[in-house]
Parts: sequence; C-alpha cells; structure tokens
Amino acid sequence: MSKKKSGDNELIGFKEFLEHDDVKKQGIYESKKFRGFDLITFLERESERLSCQISLFEEKAFILRKFPQDVKIISEQEEKNFALQTKAVEKVMDKNSVFYQNLDMVLQDHFNYSVSSSAE
Repeated sequence: MSKKKSGDNELIGFKEFLEHDDVKKQGIYESKKFRGFDLITFLERESERLSCQISLFEEKAFILRKFPQDVKIISEQEEKNFALQTKAVEKVMDKNSVFYQNLDMVLQDHFNYSVSSSAE
C-alpha cells in the first residue's frame, strides 16, 4: 500500500504539469488571433520608418549635388599632407637626428662612405 500511495504522490505532480501545459497551449492559440494585427502594425511602422529614411537621403543627396565640398576638402588635405611630409623630411635629414646618424653609420661600415663628411 505504501508503494501505491507514493506512486499517487508522484502522479499528482505529473497531472499538474499536464494540466498546466494544456492551459499554456490554449493561451498560445488565443494569441494567434491577434498576431495578424501585430504584423500589420509592425509593417506600418516599418513603412513609415523607411519613408522617413528615404526623404532624409533624398535631401542629403540634393544638398551634396547642389553644394559639393569634396574638391575643397581634398585640396585642404593635400596641403596638410605636403606640410607634414616637409616637416618629416626636415627632421629626418637633420644631422643630429637618429635616422641620419644610423644612416651615416651603415654607409661608413659597408661602403666606407660618410654622409656627414660629404655634406660639409
């Protein structure tokens, strides 16, 4: 008899699980009725968002065509690059720079030629 009672106790939990699962399934079926409405709402919002993006991009494209800035920006950047290259070359070719000293040492060791003696 004790075996039968313990089996019933185990089945009580199992029965509750099955009953709870049935309630869950009923809720799922009921919510499917409203999924069409959610889908339509989502599609309307997405359409509105895309329309706003299209108008924004059209406006930006118009402004870029009407007032191009790329030529001015490119010329300014080329001037900055030239100035930076000039500064870099001046620093590298300074007789006290590390690069100049290492170059002089390499040329002296391998070719018996000194950059510092030829520059003077």
